[in-house]
Amino acid sequence: MDPVVDIIVVGATGYTGRCITRYLCTHPQQASFTLGFASRSSSKVFKLLPEIGKSSDDLQTFTIDVTDPASIRSVVRQARVVINAVGPYWLWGSAVVHACVRHGVHYVDLAGEVAWVKRVISEEDYAATKSGSIVVPACGLSSIPADILAFLSNKTLKGHVGHSASIDHSISAWKCENMIISGGSFHSVLTSIVDTPRKRLREAMQDFSLSPVVGVQYPRPRMLYEISSGNGPIYGVWNVMACMDVPIVQRSWGLFELVARRDRRGLEARDRFMDITSAIIDVGLPASCSIHIHPRVRSICPPAGDQADAKTRRGTPRTYA
Repeated sequence: MDPVVDIIVVGATGYTGRCITRYLCTHPQQASFTLGFASRSSSKVFKLLPEIGKSSDDLQTFTIDVTDPASIRSVVRQARVVINAVGPYWLWGSAVVHACVRHGVHYVDLAGEVAWVKRVISEEDYAATKSGSIVVPACGLSSIPADILAFLSNKTLKGHVGHSASIDHSISAWKCENMIISGGSFHSVLTSIVDTPRKRLREAMQDFSLSPVVGVQYPRPRMLYEISSGNGPIYGVWNVMACMDVPIVQRSWGLFELVARRDRRGLEARDRFMDITSAIIDVGLPASCSIHIHPRVRSICPPAGDQADAKTRRGTPRTYA
């Protein structure tokens, strides 16, 4: 079956899904690709359309049940790319990835669950190479800022100093104002702590757990960091999101390094990510501590898909390298 839609957003009616749909509908190149929105509730999809200034004549809409493999297959096989905004991914993500890989559909998500990403790599990597499906997890706040900052800082330094420069470690810092966690993200955090098997979690937290190549060992985290900048020093503390960001940055380096080792012509790729690991810190946030979270916490956390008040969401993230 040939794809009928270029991009399908699964979970389009949740908070993050709505952000994605609004962005795609107003993208400068929107006329060059077709869009489809999928949700478990068809009524919610139709309510979403007027909010983004669209009608059912402009977009394809789908009903999908992420607990039903047949329902998932019937939707994803109609797309070229699936953006999956339904979490927690440990509970609901694997079947969507599997269907995309089976049908050669490209896949993107916003997972911040390192143990789940490791499981997907283990289960789907070989099949994806055979079907031509490109699977790109962790494309949200975890771990795009960390990954891009490490890549660009390395590229910029070598552009000034030369490709022979060797970088052992990089420290990335970002500052986001007026931000609170969404209901879906909160549930994903709880799932990682409460539902993920401890063995799987420990394995995923090891250095280079997601990378095909082992590189420089990640340094012991510090409680306080200082970074020099043109506007004076920047102070920050260790960010708990490093638990996800570091393995993703290490995997990016490992993929470049693997290509370089397989192909002598891959020197440029190797130069871009040679010997980089990343210490990710928060600026202006209190130090995180390890606590035991009882499953009853779920009863008081915001429901998945809830939106925060618009006033608390104002402010553009600011990033420092």
